[in-house]
Amino acid sequence: MPLTFLDALLGGTSLGSALRATRLALLNKGNPLGLAYIRYGLADAHLLDPADSSR
Repeated sequence: MPLTFLDALLGGTSLGSALRATRLALLNKGNPLGLAYIRYGLADAHLLDPADSSR
């Protein structure tokens, strides 16, 4: 499931949405431990491309 999280982040998804998708994917596979992961911080935070000079 780490790849689910990283793929979502690298695809431009917010951290909160990426974590939610990963938690649901774990739950759908019968693993409730994904529900234990909590993000403390801004849910709409995104990764920035260091090569992008438009910021």
